[in-house]
Amino acid sequence: MGGVFGRSKVKFFGFNAEVSDVVFVIDISGSMVGEGKSEADYRRIEQEVVKSIKALDSKSRFGVIAFAGQAHLFAEALSEASDTNKQAAIKWLVEQGPYGEWRSRGGKHRGTFAALALDKALQLKPDTIFFASDGAPTDLRGQAFFDKIGDSRKEFASKAKILALSYKAGKAGDFMKELASMTGGKFVEVE
Repeated sequence: MGGVFGRSKVKFFGFNAEVSDVVFVIDISGSMVGEGKSEADYRRIEQEVVKSIKALDSKSRFGVIAFAGQAHLFAEALSEASDTNKQAAIKWLVEQGPYGEWRSRGGKHRGTFAALALDKALQLKPDTIFFASDGAPTDLRGQAFFDKIGDSRKEFASKAKILALSYKAGKAGDFMKELASMTGGKFVEVE
């Protein structure tokens, strides 16, 4: 973590963080554009990720994970924040979004497998994880979720702080407060 790589100042919905190795974990489930939310609302999160990726110093490294019922990784390892990699990641992220007829794309946008996505993020060994979701996980719930995250942190020797963005989640996002707290991160709710 960090080591020979540079540090970047990243702003994401009120979070200010200095990072070397960062992973953006974004919920792409259909509920991100339904249940009182719209495509424009989702694109607001997407644009925050885009701005954050563009702001990364070229000596930083980053990853992007889009999740719903599965966790889709931009790359299997952290990528150097070159202009080429940043543009490729941005293009990839936009292609993952729950736009238009997302229901016709099978299960890609169904479910909220947050534990799976965070496990994949922790395997990349970042110093910071930006996690944005609109609801409680559907893969693991309650204490089982927190046990899994704790186990993953130990297994991958991760000290990553999770900066959790609860996006129009209300009570369904309460687990994110605890997630941020258990990792020394921060929590913000966006309505």
